[in-house]
Amino acid sequence: MQSFVNNLPDQVKFGLFLVALVIALVTGYSFNGSDIPKIDNPIQVDFVVQTEQKQPVEGAKIQFIFDGAPEPRWTNDLGYARVEIPQRDDIDIVITKKGFKTLSQTMNLKADTERTRIYQLEADNSSSNQPTYKYHTAQNEVIFL
Repeated sequence: MQSFVNNLPDQVKFGLFLVALVIALVTGYSFNGSDIPKIDNPIQVDFVVQTEQKQPVEGAKIQFIFDGAPEPRWTNDLGYARVEIPQRDDIDIVITKKGFKTLSQTMNLKADTERTRIYQLEADNSSSNQPTYKYHTAQNEVIFL
């Protein structure tokens, strides 16, 4: 194949290059490698995941469920994670970590957007890993389902 391309006249090579360039520009191909979609006016949300004894949980997986595939983030050694979320009223999150019960919540994004949200995971002492469902209202009340 390479010898075939090398044997083409320079004008044909240039024409093929232009066609490829036009196709790339029309389809929106990114030449700088940043094909991650940009979010207009995102909400920045900070999280800390702790044990019931208020110790940080490193490596907890936080999934943000909204339009499209879930967006996972993992907590660092301080139990901290940050995500930018498209503007919306609320978002469902699921926090998982081996050895802890899964925590599923609906987070109200309209209430107190500047604060770091702290979530506590309960140790999983059973063989079944049933999720705990909580809902935070705009008045910062917690409802267990």
